[in-house]
Amino acid sequence: MISQYIAYTAGPLANIASFWIIRYVARGFKGAVKSGFIFGAFLSSIGLSLYLLLAILASNSFSQPLAILLLAAPQAITYIMLGTLSSAVIGTSPTHIGISNIVFETSKVVMAYSFVRILKMGLAGAIISVILAQTIQAMYLVMVLRGFITQEIMSYDVIKKWFKFSWLPLYGLFSGLISGFDVLMARIISSTDTLIGVRKVASIAGSFPNYVSSLSLSLYPRSLGAASNRRWEEDVEELLKFMSFMAIPIALGNIVLMDLLLEIFGSEYVNAYLAGIVVVIASLIALINYVVDPVLMGSETIDLKNDVSFREYARSTISKVMTLNHLSAVIYVVAVSLAIMLSAGEIYQATLYWSLASFTGAPFMIYKIKMLNSMGVRFKVPAKNIARFFLSSALMALIVSGLRSTILGIFAGSVIRLIMGIVVLTIIGGCIYFTLVFLIDDYARKLAKETRSILKQLL
Repeated sequence: MISQYIAYTAGPLANIASFWIIRYVARGFKGAVKSGFIFGAFLSSIGLSLYLLLAILASNSFSQPLAILLLAAPQAITYIMLGTLSSAVIGTSPTHIGISNIVFETSKVVMAYSFVRILKMGLAGAIISVILAQTIQAMYLVMVLRGFITQEIMSYDVIKKWFKFSWLPLYGLFSGLISGFDVLMARIISSTDTLIGVRKVASIAGSFPNYVSSLSLSLYPRSLGAASNRRWEEDVEELLKFMSFMAIPIALGNIVLMDLLLEIFGSEYVNAYLAGIVVVIASLIALINYVVDPVLMGSETIDLKNDVSFREYARSTISKVMTLNHLSAVIYVVAVSLAIMLSAGEIYQATLYWSLASFTGAPFMIYKIKMLNSMGVRFKVPAKNIARFFLSSALMALIVSGLRSTILGIFAGSVIRLIMGIVVLTIIGGCIYFTLVFLIDDYARKLAKETRSILKQLL
């Protein structure tokens, strides 16, 4: 519940800060980082006030302990400031985002072990651990940006403009809010929590291709900093190759191990096998949005003008992309509702139909690709490379399937041993894939050469 309160109060404000800061920082506006830091600090004070108000209301309405809710109040500040600092870092040096995440996760585990395990502080210890870990992460990001923060001059005009057009990033949040109604509709129609639980497990088990979306982190700031169609085309083509190189073997490996992943949660979830496979395929296709959306959003230059009307922003590419995402979310929720009605109360069938509803976003994705073409960004799909990646992945999947019974026989006995067996199969599959793909694909060999060069520089 605390996480929900933070999401409702600090989440929208963090999105406002992140949306504008990354656009201005990536385009090299003077004073953008320092202005963003001040902007985020001011929004943090608003977020804290809203959270405290909601905490008091929650305590009175739901009899939740006020002391615990107040203890979590600093998260409203750290949440917004992390969004502020992260967006500035993405606009300057995106690699530090990954490092900061490692700093956070490591600190969180150490703090949690100290406060929860050793000091036996329970929920309070968990809350303190998260806050301290977030603070340490924020301090690391401040160190990365310290030159900008100390040397730049704050721009009041820029901050004023961000406040004036704060409605735009808030408008972008609606697609997430709308798509979240799928759970509510499923609960109302099915009248059971079981369906929601099974669907959640299938989503988790089939979500591994989603992790490849992190590879697109630098595309948005690069798109913002570019002004030529050729540059956008080159970036799109390169990212499509790179994401395909990683996503295709992950997807096929995910499918081969699907029943084992579901079994981790309990043997009864194995019946959601088909739904999990559908989630994998839908996740793989949806990765295209992480290539198309950043270029469309980054190509829009209307925010560079000093005097822009509401109508101009409403007609901008940014608003069009957001509106398409909203419509996609609405169609998805309608499709989920119809799918559950057609399942006639059968839980696993309903889970499969619910997962199939994810494909309703495909027409909107195709339309966004056409928008890119109309802008003059006509990229080539690396079909030959993708075919080689798929061939190597398919051979890997066949070999892993053949080794399953042997490896699982060694690690049979408990859930922990099952997880160990899955890890071993994953490592074997990864070694097989990389060996095969390096033998037949020139792009894979190029990546290997560049990786060796980077490692030599680091060592």
